[in-house]
Amino acid sequence: MAKDAAITVRLPAELKRRLALRAKRERRSISGQVQHELERAIAGEPEEHAGLAPAVGMFQGARVPAEDDFREVRGALWGSLGERDG
Repeated sequence: MAKDAAITVRLPAELKRRLALRAKRERRSISGQVQHELERAIAGEPEEHAGLAPAVGMFQGARVPAEDDFREVRGALWGSLGERDG
């Protein structure tokens, strides 16, 4: 599996120590062990997008907003910002 993404995760020191011990026992790096544990944890879960219809064509036939529509919404949003109680 290609490694094309990185994340930073903060862990309690004790959990990191336990992961390091398990990684050493299983001859993996800590990163490899974390990946292994995560894959195992979610192995039986279905993909989030499974069974969902693609969004392509979802708004086919709908009215395309005109510049006046955007002006109206911007005016409503910016106008309400000036009405805040200080």
